[in-house]
Amino acid sequence: MGCLGVFVLLVVSMIVAFTTLRSHLLGCYKTAAEQKGPKGKIGQTVKFSNVAWQVTTARQATELKAPSYPKKKGNFVIVDFLFTNNADEVTYLETGSLTLLDGEGCEFEMQPNEFVYIDPVYLAPGKNIFSENVNPGVTKDGEVIFIVAPEAKDFTLRAGDTDPFISDENAYIELGF
Repeated sequence: MGCLGVFVLLVVSMIVAFTTLRSHLLGCYKTAAEQKGPKGKIGQTVKFSNVAWQVTTARQATELKAPSYPKKKGNFVIVDFLFTNNADEVTYLETGSLTLLDGEGCEFEMQPNEFVYIDPVYLAPGKNIFSENVNPGVTKDGEVIFIVAPEAKDFTLRAGDTDPFISDENAYIELGF
């Protein structure tokens, strides 16, 4: 009986460890952070600090396709957005400006390696606006791809300010799935 109990405990421990490791490999890191800041939904413009974000569309996909590139299978969330610089100076949009959160509190970071599927071959040219300057008063059309866990749902996009040293403000945009 004692050996059976130890075996069951070992199996349960291995399942928990595998699930945790799998989540971390997919970019899922639990966060207890509250969602403080402006909130919005797809189609609404959320303004704060010196920026404005608007998610125009969001969708899930299980495959990415691009001419001259192999198909990539997985679980993806693709978000199209508009970013506006309302400051008096040029700003620089970084990949850390957008994070995807699920209903369980997991964070999924943007996947810069997937940009090959965005710009220019996967969708429309010019959608990868990260690592480039955005002039004052200019709105840029962008897109981002997140790799997510298969069971993840209830997504919210956390959109940050462009200068985390001056402000740590964020906006939260519900994606509706």
